[in-house]
This record gives sequence, structure tokens and C-alpha cells, in this order.
Amino acid sequence: MQKDPTYIIDVPILSTRDGAYQVNLKNSGLFQTPITFALPFTSTSCLEDTRFLFGLWNRSTSARQAAAWLSIKMGERASFLCERCQRQTEVPFLRPLNSNLLHSDYIPCETEVSQTTELLEEEARELKQLENDIAPLRRILEQMEAGKRRLEAQIAQRQSILSVQRRVPAELWGNIFAFACSFSSRDGYFLDIQDLEIDDYHMPEVLSMFPVTLSYVCSRWKAIATGCPKLWSSIRVEVFSKFSRREMFLVETFLDNSAGFPLNMAIIVPVTWLNDRPLDNYCLSIWELLTGQFSRCERLSIHVDNLRTLSTLKQPDLSFNNLKAFHFTTRTDRLEFNINIPFWQAIRQVPKLAELHAQAPLLLLCLVPISQLTTMTLNLEGVSNIADILPVLESARQLRSLTVLPGTDCEFNATKIRRVEMPSLRTLILLEDYPSIDSWDFSHGEVYISQVAGLLGSLQH
Repeated sequence: MQKDPTYIIDVPILSTRDGAYQVNLKNSGLFQTPITFALPFTSTSCLEDTRFLFGLWNRSTSARQAAAWLSIKMGERASFLCERCQRQTEVPFLRPLNSNLLHSDYIPCETEVSQTTELLEEEARELKQLENDIAPLRRILEQMEAGKRRLEAQIAQRQSILSVQRRVPAELWGNIFAFACSFSSRDGYFLDIQDLEIDDYHMPEVLSMFPVTLSYVCSRWKAIATGCPKLWSSIRVEVFSKFSRREMFLVETFLDNSAGFPLNMAIIVPVTWLNDRPLDNYCLSIWELLTGQFSRCERLSIHVDNLRTLSTLKQPDLSFNNLKAFHFTTRTDRLEFNINIPFWQAIRQVPKLAELHAQAPLLLLCLVPISQLTTMTLNLEGVSNIADILPVLESARQLRSLTVLPGTDCEFNATKIRRVEMPSLRTLILLEDYPSIDSWDFSHGEVYISQVAGLLGSLQH
């Protein structure tokens, strides 16, 4: 015998925006899916409205032939069925609130207070139940998110195996790094530490340490960078009395990683370095570190405001055996020029020196092996007469390039001008050391023109 179908009408489930109830009509076997109606308030009784709605539906379908009896369950909750675990999760029934009561100063009576309290307790229990249901789902979601991140990282690592960068030889990376480092500083020094003065307060400022930055990218780049001594061989340091452990560490790192590669070093010593103020240990240590590497220098640039600074170099084995280019500037006049200190005695014996840039007393030119120079830049500042440099130029038989910057105090004495032969000279550059022709003082212009005329009149190729 066929069992009569049973209908369940859920009243109410959700309140809609217009104040109607949503009603689900479920059949035990007649329909594959529940049928949902939107039931407006047409009477004071929700039950009567539901029966009225079902009657309309029953008369409009063939289901009226199979309907035997009707069961109504008031307040039953709707539920969602998880597609994965087939678990049903109840959706809380939200009882409608009277907006007029919320936005007024109406004082509820005792009955309303009691009912509201009961509803609050029930809704609190429902909220707690939802939190309990959400907690395991949240843990599952967190586990899935963590798994997703791990998988993304592993995919990135696996893709790096196929990266083109892996097939680039380490030697080529070294050339690329060296090219990048050459643009990291204004003057091309890979480590550049200068004095930053703010309101008479001095502090070190690292303008460039690009090889260190490259070594932070990844372990492979670090291995390539530290294995390329050329990247660590160019250093400029302005020595003063406010160094810290950080600057000391940087200088040590560059000198260690440069291994035996020839150094390109610049040392700037301001006049305040030899003041009465005591020097800290880091300053003295860095000065000793740098000067202790003179024998490795292929290019050396020294600027001292006070020549007494060089008197602190008392190493008996001081040498410049690899020096090819020497750049020296100072603000001190020749009266403080002591040629008997170990530094100048070592400069006299430089075997490979080929390039000289000098802005110093003319006495310096008598200390360097002029005969082996091929490139020379002279600043005539401090030279009293242009004729004084003629003996120096006459000795430079191998000189191929000469650059001359004028001096404001240099005079032209025609009676002392004589002919000088420079058989190897190929390039002669005469520069004026002024921002523009408009800034010239007329007397300076005459001095410069006379210097150029006198020099050109003396030189013979």
C-alpha cells in the first residue's frame, strides 16, 4: 500500500525586506526539491496564512490528489548541507525587531521585558553554537591557507631551478656586479665614507657600499660577490674623529674581501684631524688599516689639509711597489713640506708610477720619478712663476698627456722662458679653473692668458 506523502511547511524561516515570511514546502517523495513561497502578512495568524497559501498551491497542482494530511512545524530552522561531509548546519532564525521601538523612548512592560530576556538568552545560545561550529571550520581554513603558502613557496623554489640566471657563469655575474658598482658612487668608489657636517656636528655618512648590498640578495649572489675581489678593491674614506664600530667593520670587510687584488684607495684627512681633541680608537684603527695597505695600492689619492698628518706614518717598511697612479693635494705651503719623512722617501722609490695628479708645492715634483711618467696633471696654484715648472717638464721625456690648471698667483716672466722639448707628448690640455668667463676678474684673465702663452711658447714637440 502506497504511503501518503507528507508535507512539512516551515513557518517562519527568514523575514524578507518587505516584512513577509519565507516558507519552504517540503515533500517526502513527491518533489525532488523543496518549494519556497514568500508569504506576506494577510491575517493576524501566521498559521492561517500558511494554510491559505498551501490551499492555493494545492488547487493549482496535481499534488492535491496525493495530499492526505498536513503537518505544520512552527519555528523550525533552515539548514545548509555541506557538499563535502554531508553535515547539516542550521541557520539561525532571526526574529524581526520592531524598528519603532528601537528608535523611540518607549519603556517596555514587565511581560515584554521577560520575553525579550528569554529571546536574548536563546539568541546567545545560538550565537555560542555558531561559534562552536565556526571554530573547526576556521582551523581548517587556516590549515589550508598555510598549506597554500607553503605550496606557493615550493613552486617558486622549483621554478628557480629552471631560471635563466642559474645558467649565467659566475665570472659574467662578477663583471655585471662590477659594472653596477661603478655607478653606485659619484666618483666610482665602491665603499665611500664621508664626513657629514650638521650644525657643526660631524658624523660619518656611508654614501656607497654596493657590494654589501649585492651580498644581501641571496646566498648565491653573496658567494659570487665575496668571491670577486675586484668588487671590494675601491675605497674612499674621509678620516675624522667620529668613527664607530660600523665604519670599522665596513673597512675591514672590504680589505679582507679584496684579497690580493690591487687597491684603488682615496684618503681624505681634514685639518681638524690633528687638532688637540683626542682621537678615538676607531679613527686611529681605520687610519692604520688604510695606511697599512699602501703596498697594495695601484691607484692612491691623498688629500691632507695639514702635511703633519703624513709625519704619523713611521713604518720602516713603507713602500708603494704597485703604485701606478698618484693623486696628491694639500692646502699647506712649502714651508711645512718635510721631504725626510718615511712617506716621501717611499714615494721617491716608486718603480711603476706612470700617472701623477698634483696640486701641491712644486717641491713635490722633485720627489717623484718624473722621467717615467706618461700622464701628468698640474695645478699651478702655489707656483710663483710658470718658468719654475719648465725643468720638471724637461725631465718628463716619456710624458704623453699633460693637463695644466692655472694658479691665481702664478706669474709670467718672459726673461726666464726657454725652449723645452717633450718628444713623447701627444695630448696637451689647458684648463681655466673658473665657473664661467663672466665670473673672471680681468686681472685673473690676463694672468691666465699670459700663463698659457708662456707655456705654449716654451714647449716644443
